[in-house]
Amino acid sequence: MEPQDSSSGPKVPERRQGRRIFDWISEPRSIELTPFQQFTVDIDGSKSPLGPMKDWPAQLRHMVLLIFADSSPAVVYWGDGNTIVYNEPYTQLIGQKHPHLQGQDPKIQFAEIWDYFGPMLDKQKEDVITVVGDEAFLLLHRHGFLEETFFSWKFVPVIGPEGWVVASHATVHEVTREIISDRRLRTVRTLSLELSKAKTIKDLWRFLIKALENAALDLPLALLYTISDPSEISKYLRSSPAGTPNSVHVSLEASIGVHPEHTSAPAQFDLTADQNWLSAAFQKAMKELVQVEIRISNELSSIFGGIEWRGYGAPSSSAIVCPITPTNAKTVLAFLVVGLNPRRKYDEDFQGFIHLLTQQVTTPTVSTVILREEIERR
Repeated sequence: MEPQDSSSGPKVPERRQGRRIFDWISEPRSIELTPFQQFTVDIDGSKSPLGPMKDWPAQLRHMVLLIFADSSPAVVYWGDGNTIVYNEPYTQLIGQKHPHLQGQDPKIQFAEIWDYFGPMLDKQKEDVITVVGDEAFLLLHRHGFLEETFFSWKFVPVIGPEGWVVASHATVHEVTREIISDRRLRTVRTLSLELSKAKTIKDLWRFLIKALENAALDLPLALLYTISDPSEISKYLRSSPAGTPNSVHVSLEASIGVHPEHTSAPAQFDLTADQNWLSAAFQKAMKELVQVEIRISNELSSIFGGIEWRGYGAPSSSAIVCPITPTNAKTVLAFLVVGLNPRRKYDEDFQGFIHLLTQQVTTPTVSTVILREEIERR
């Protein structure tokens, strides 16, 4: 059977001895290349340690054909220099390292993790042992910042015709989302358990902070501000936009990751009159009953000078102001300010985690405690 003419439709694999040929590396090519195959073919061999593709050893060709046929992320580390060739699913794991990594020395693009993988691959050449990693932690620079990631993998040594290890065939699976989600859910459960013990509003605030103390990675910093006089809020909301806004005083109830006397955590202030990094966000959260993100820019970061950041030891790039309100009520009782994990993006998963945390403080059981104490106070 002759191959179909390209003018009448897609080119089908040529048949030889009754079998189709799917080798897209060897020339002349009898099949139409995918965009990723074409990208790999077009790599300048003079700028790659592997040289031109037409000069590749047969075993390297076979290994590359193998990983390109794999629907899961897979890679070949070839030769003494561990030159890397990876398949298309692998690009989803490495972010901006693609396309510059393909066919190159990985210790350049993987500089932040090569102290681990370089010696591991060199050792594998000596002991010919398959290396398995399960939920291994890596700080990977793939989206413009050092990112907390977790991977499971298997590195299998490839023995060449001379009898020694010439390459490593690796399959990789990212488990970052699962690991971090489990960790955050443990924090939410801990918070729910602690809050169930609350009998007074003071208990509520104390147990809230206690539960967050063990969430150093996700929440390296936390500030809890309470409204000094809840009646001030209703006066503030009723005030005319054109007039001078009524005062709303807040007091620092507790803090995590920063000393109570630090300049970033004023003990008391009027959020309508005093200008600090929290006042505008507090006003917006109080008016709209929404969470407000504060970007910690270079200018704002000077406020946090001298802080020994929990978790990864790096300053948060954002803080979230969460208004604490009882169920079915529109009165803010407090503001929880949390600094975010600098090694993770503030994505939908992170937003959902913060929402779950604040939701625990506004459950009907907790609201009953707040209502009972408010009645007694009045």
